[in-house]
Amino acid sequence: MTEWVSRFDGQVDVEGVISAEQLARVPAKRGVLALLAAGGEPIVLLTAADMRGRLRSRLTAPQDDKPTRSADLRAVTRRVHYKLAYSHFETDLVYAELARAIWPERYGSLIAWKPAWFVQAVRDEGVPHVVPTCRIGAGPGQCIGPFPAARHARRFAGLIVEAFDLCRNVHLLKQAPHARPCAYAQMGRCPSPCDGSISMARYAEMVSEALAYACGRRDALRGDLRRRMRRAAEALEFERAAALKARLDRLAEFERDVYAHAEPLDRFIFLLIQPGGSVRKARAFVACGPEITPPATLDYPPEAEQIEALLRRAAALAGREQRWEPFGRLMAGLVSRYLFSSERRRGLIVRWEASMTAEALRQAIEAAADVLGLRAPAKGGKKPPVRSSKRVPSQERSDGHATQPGQSARPGTS
Repeated sequence: MTEWVSRFDGQVDVEGVISAEQLARVPAKRGVLALLAAGGEPIVLLTAADMRGRLRSRLTAPQDDKPTRSADLRAVTRRVHYKLAYSHFETDLVYAELARAIWPERYGSLIAWKPAWFVQAVRDEGVPHVVPTCRIGAGPGQCIGPFPAARHARRFAGLIVEAFDLCRNVHLLKQAPHARPCAYAQMGRCPSPCDGSISMARYAEMVSEALAYACGRRDALRGDLRRRMRRAAEALEFERAAALKARLDRLAEFERDVYAHAEPLDRFIFLLIQPGGSVRKARAFVACGPEITPPATLDYPPEAEQIEALLRRAAALAGREQRWEPFGRLMAGLVSRYLFSSERRRGLIVRWEASMTAEALRQAIEAAADVLGLRAPAKGGKKPPVRSSKRVPSQERSDGHATQPGQSARPGTS
């Protein structure tokens, strides 16, 4: 038996049109489906908010003769494997892991999201500068992120340069200290290391200071600029006050929501608390760099022992060396995708800190109980009602990938 088959929760053998009895054996719940041809050859991997309903639409006889873009899988499907998942995030994670196991050479083309985007401080020919990148761990240099998309990483890198008047012409930096100063240097908007006005060592310090600000250490600089602006205005040095005001305005752009998670890569450690298929259960994942752990079950109301075990798990991962390979970059991309998604899809995502307490995490889970669909038992000892397995509204479904080898997954298909 192929190793990946054992990862599924169950299977149904079919022949042509699937029967009502066969459909009834597939849970009407969220999960991932694999359709296999004769001989066990995988045909397609599907995600679904309702696996039974998804199979009904793909493997039962059509109710009318309307044309459809979906391939007719009834003639070739001989077996269906299904794997339960309990949230949007877990569905995407299971899909990615199964796609990698089934098609190890081409899984990347079947996944809807891409690696996460960061901004990296690099030294090209000894010259420090910042560049956007999705190749995390491909070279030395501090990485800051993640960002929702490449354009945000590019803008963030440009913002660092603009707000701190760093060199905009790296090719001139490489000629330092023998290059001619550019127009920005002549306007006083560049320290001009290219012509030796300052040393490259001092310029490297300026880049480090800019990165520290970009990573969130902002209050001291903004407070200093405000004080200097007020003093300049009181001294009637209005041109200088205006220049300081303009710089404060540039620095304010760092507060945009798309930059809310911009932190050094070694702080890319998140606790993802997701729905668990019951009003009394949640599923907890730890994402540390390129690795996402299997889910742990959390009871609701939260139990201290379970939360403390989760925090210990995160602490253990934080101390491990990270190996950034293509699949790991996609895992970081998956976490990034949900960091910037809607609250209902996101669940609860908390950046892990070494100082985090079990009580603080318990309070965060309590505050997110409605989003996670959690509910404490009713007074009097009555059990809470089981969460409905009815199909959720379309805007709340998982992405519904429907991919075959050689085709790219597209979010939102059904």
